[in-house]
Amino acid sequence: MDYKSIKFDWANWNIGGRIIFVSACVAALSMLMPWFDMGIGTRPGIFMWTILLLGLHLYPAFVVLKNTVLDKTIGLACSIAAVLATLYFIKSMSTEVFGSSVSFAGIGAKIFLLASIALIAGVVKYVGEFTYAPHDEETRVSTVRPTPLEPSTIRQPQRTETPAEKLKAALDAGVLSQEEYTAKRKELEVTKLKDALNAGVLNQEEYEAKVAALI
Repeated sequence: MDYKSIKFDWANWNIGGRIIFVSACVAALSMLMPWFDMGIGTRPGIFMWTILLLGLHLYPAFVVLKNTVLDKTIGLACSIAAVLATLYFIKSMSTEVFGSSVSFAGIGAKIFLLASIALIAGVVKYVGEFTYAPHDEETRVSTVRPTPLEPSTIRQPQRTETPAEKLKAALDAGVLSQEEYTAKRKELEVTKLKDALNAGVLNQEEYEAKVAALI
């Protein structure tokens, strides 16, 4: 049994895990309270056979502390058995005195019963590292967060060079002379002005003025 992996991790437990842990703590405290109470004398659960019932809370609590797989069949069996055994104890502590039913079951038994009922809810809602239906590997659901991609592995969209940038690159590479570059740049600007004219951004007078300024 690996005790090194057992840790109190309230912040990362889901609601089911928290219910299971609190239920186990309450169940343990109930053993120090009276389970048998006849008024003139009491006996805590720790000194009766009922201390064995605490073992039914151990498996779910151990799973929560290890944040590992919870077999819900075993978990529900433990919690339901704890409820039924406590009900049996409470019933066995009832008797008739002078024609009236009197129960000698103490407050500890009743608190343990409530803790065991809460344990059922905790087992149903628990989600640990993996939660799955017993004997059904395909229903495993991982709650481990995926590792984010490194920035270097994220594919960045490629930027397309503009015609003006291509001309400048050709000039820098010596493919075009300065005169050729200037002429082609003017042609490019004229083409842009024609597109603006056709789109209605410029009127004919503005178009002609800007073309004359380029020439």
